[in-house]
Amino acid sequence: MYLINKLKPKHYLSGAIVIGFFQIVDGILGINHYRSSITTAFSLIELLWFLYTLIILLNFQYHKLNLQTPLLYIAYFVLSWLYGTYLLNTTDFPDGFVLPEWFPWVATAFGSTFCLSAYIQLRKLN
Repeated sequence: MYLINKLKPKHYLSGAIVIGFFQIVDGILGINHYRSSITTAFSLIELLWFLYTLIILLNFQYHKLNLQTPLLYIAYFVLSWLYGTYLLNTTDFPDGFVLPEWFPWVATAFGSTFCLSAYIQLRKLN
């Protein structure tokens, strides 16, 4: 609890801007059908950010943080995992599922929205 109390909303929101930028880059890479260790690293970072966001969200009263940005990320992350699970369970591809062509566009749009939301909230704090 001590470490959580040391975190400030500006730290979360600054990190959210970076994560939003990662989402944009990851989406652009997906649009161009580029898969590599970079996209895997982005996925791992996004998973860790989800866990961090849950911790922040559960302790938001300590931070006086507007819930819009954390809830936006959690909603996107959970819906993405649910959709991925649906694709995995309904696809007969031997190598797993293939994301639809539109999904990287959604990821890019989300990254832009998330980044902008975090930036607006950060500006309000200053």
